[in-house]
Amino acid sequence: MLISRSQRALFVGAPLALNADTFAACAEPSDIPLLVDFWAPWCGPCRTMAPQFEAAAAQLEPRIRLGKLDSEAQPALAARFGIRSIPTLALLRHGRELALPGTPRSRLMARGHPEPLLQKATTARYLPSAAFNVAARSAPAWRSCASATGRQVAT
Repeated sequence: MLISRSQRALFVGAPLALNADTFAACAEPSDIPLLVDFWAPWCGPCRTMAPQFEAAAAQLEPRIRLGKLDSEAQPALAARFGIRSIPTLALLRHGRELALPGTPRSRLMARGHPEPLLQKATTARYLPSAAFNVAARSAPAWRSCASATGRQVAT
């Protein structure tokens, strides 16, 4: 766990539980990439994926931040990103979508995505889900959204 000068935990080694307030504080002002898992409590595949997503958070911090957004409890946020099925992963920076599974390579390249490993991963016509792992490994380290909110966000 990284600790800031003010003794706040910058990264906690687990995905953030995102809601409207924490999403605004964590995703929108931050340069750090945020990988969001849109899920619901009744979703079997979401529950199956949860342990791997938590393990990924422990491995990928501080290069990338992972968060979970309950699409049932936060339908407005899910609608903002056009989430129609779950689980869905979205890679965000500054609160804007960089990639969703199935994003056409030309659309990613048009955005000038800086990570060369992500560019290599998108040589196929569509971005495979595994490319999120490549992007996460190449993302630079910045401050966490936990420091932006001034508190830890429990999962």
